[in-house]
This record gives sequence, structure tokens and C-alpha cells, in this order.
Amino acid sequence: MTTQGLKCKRRAAQDGLCSAHLMHTCAICLEQVKLSDRKLACKHRHTKCIIRWFETSVECPVCRMEQDSDPLVIFRRNVEENIREKYKDAIKSLELELRRRNR
Repeated sequence: MTTQGLKCKRRAAQDGLCSAHLMHTCAICLEQVKLSDRKLACKHRHTKCIIRWFETSVECPVCRMEQDSDPLVIFRRNVEENIREKYKDAIKSLELELRRRNR
């Protein structure tokens, strides 16, 4: 199989991929991806740079599949929700002030 899920003519070496399709570069940092690198739910592998990627996106940079089950994404969403809840009153106050000024 290829990394896109298509059937390859070569014999599978590992994880259903042949040796040619096991080798590719990270879409973020362009470093060579190894089997030991982080594997996302969509099966794409990325180097450690995926941690920084998840600071601004919850999607795989290759196929754009959302990574809802990834522990880093779950952690990020929990932090965002906690911040939203903690500052809920301040946000409401700012919204009211903006509405008053726009009248």
C-alpha cells in the first residue's frame, strides 16, 4: 500500500507499506521521517515538529484529517475551554462595552 492507501506493486515491509512508501519527508519541517516518529490517527508520520503544529491546528498537515483523539489535541482543547470558562465574565464585560461604544 502507498501512504495514500493505494495498492503498491511492491511487497509490504511494515504496517502494510513497502520500503519505498515507508520513506518520506515530514510535511512541516521536511526532515526524513522514521518509523519511530509519531504516527497520527490518519497513519501519517511526523517528526517532533508536529507538537508545534498542533499549537495552531488540529489537522494533519498532509491530509487535513482532524486529530480529535490525539492526546496533544485533547489537552489543547481542555486548556482552551478552561481559559474560556475562567475568563467568561471578563469576555462578557468586554462584549457589552464594545456594544455600548458601537451605538
